Amino acid sequence: MPVLVIWGMKDKALLRIQLEGLQNHVPDLRWTLEQDAGHFIPWEKPEVVTSAIRDFVAETPLD
Repeated sequence: MPVLVIWGMKDKALLRIQLEGLQNHVPDLRWTLEQDAGHFIPWEKPEVVTSAIRDFVAETPLD
């Protein structure tokens, strides 16, 4: 199953190190890493989140 991770790189609750190795457990992983956002990325950067979700849905096959 395709999975999208949208991550604010300034997050103080979920640390960058938690991303390490994730691709080894999720074969169809896609990333959106926003340098200027923290834990509440939907509020901080709603345009980034909306764009990432739109692109993900558009690129994901329906089979």
